[in-house]
Amino acid sequence: MHGFCSSPVLFEDLVIVNCDHDGDGYLVALDREDGRERWRVARPNRTRSYCVPTIFEAAGRTQMVLSGTLCVASYDPRNGRLHWIIDGPTEQFVASIVYHRGADLFFMTGGYPEHHLLAIRPDGSGNVTGSHIAWRHNRASYVSYVPSPIAVADYFLVISDPGFACCFEAATGKLIWQEKVGEHHASLVSANGLVYCLGDDGLTTVLRPGPTFDVVARNPLGEKCFASPALSQGQIFSSQRSPPLRHRHRTVTRPAHGLHEAATDRRRRREEAKDCRRRREEAFGARDDSLRLRTSATTPATPPYVGTYLA
Repeated sequence: MHGFCSSPVLFEDLVIVNCDHDGDGYLVALDREDGRERWRVARPNRTRSYCVPTIFEAAGRTQMVLSGTLCVASYDPRNGRLHWIIDGPTEQFVASIVYHRGADLFFMTGGYPEHHLLAIRPDGSGNVTGSHIAWRHNRASYVSYVPSPIAVADYFLVISDPGFACCFEAATGKLIWQEKVGEHHASLVSANGLVYCLGDDGLTTVLRPGPTFDVVARNPLGEKCFASPALSQGQIFSSQRSPPLRHRHRTVTRPAHGLHEAATDRRRRREEAKDCRRRREEAFGARDDSLRLRTSATTPATPPYVGTYLA
């Protein structure tokens, strides 16, 4: 139905693709320069998954880890050799594996048809199903199927698809807090010690990981969002799906320097938007509301604010 949905991964001079599907699945590495196949390894169980492999230095070796096709496995990305594998724990996976260096644990979350959240020690070899799971949870509200989780400071955060945000102590799996924040498909991202949670309704909830549920800001984009935000050079880029017959936008979120600066910037952008609409009306003789510049109505003293710019 979906075909190959996993994004390719760049590693050194290779392009690596997860080709899990309901047939003879495999991982393949292609040469970045000419597309030659450098290595290919078969995947077990002939079951689709949508997980993007992630690559880490852990347990003294380079590990490319992914969940899918009824297993969780680690490979050497240079040659495809298997480091270790865990059977199950469920059938299909979307969220990518994350690694917490301080706790020295990989974290896997998977949600179809069963719900599993695993912390895995990275130093195993062969089948480690019975030996290297440090802790686990099976409660549905603790587990995400689509959104990838994140590890920050001493904590591991995950948001379930229905929108329950959970913060765990990374080393032990102890639940620190759980709060409802709204339905999610986008993966969590972090910058400057904060975690950005972009909900399906376009509301970005900015959290400070810690022993309490600490909301630094809530920034509405004004329309549905399902894609994960991207971070680059102090900015956050997110892609919205506008209603039919409206233009797509590029959204940029950046740190505010304080209430006065943020308010001044908002006023300036509103004036720019008015000027843009006026020029467009002069050029085309009609107003196009889809070209409005919108800024977040919520800008606390230390948060990011949101401005939407024409792509």
